[in-house]
Amino acid sequence: MRVYGMNTDGEFAGDRHSPVDLNASQALQEAVLDETRAFEEQLPAAFNLHLTLSYRLNKEKTTHEITLKIINATAHNDFYGFQYNYITNSVDKIEQAIILPNLSYKISF
Repeated sequence: MRVYGMNTDGEFAGDRHSPVDLNASQALQEAVLDETRAFEEQLPAAFNLHLTLSYRLNKEKTTHEITLKIINATAHNDFYGFQYNYITNSVDKIEQAIILPNLSYKISF
């Protein structure tokens, strides 16, 4: 018997982080966080969607399953941290959209 499946999974969240200490960052020329105010700032809430497609083949003594999971299928930009900008002498926020496909095969007997 053949079984096809599709599943979606979503998350709606905004991470908290420590604010940037701009004076210390400019003095050291690297991103310095003000850890005395840890987790004081919050990023805007973002929605990420994950999609899973599967195909399962049930036989008499074995089951074969192939699954493709696509993490961040909507290609939303995620926050990764801060980076010092030498040209403007400021600290920039690093955001990147990463779509991560995961292909798996499972055999059960």
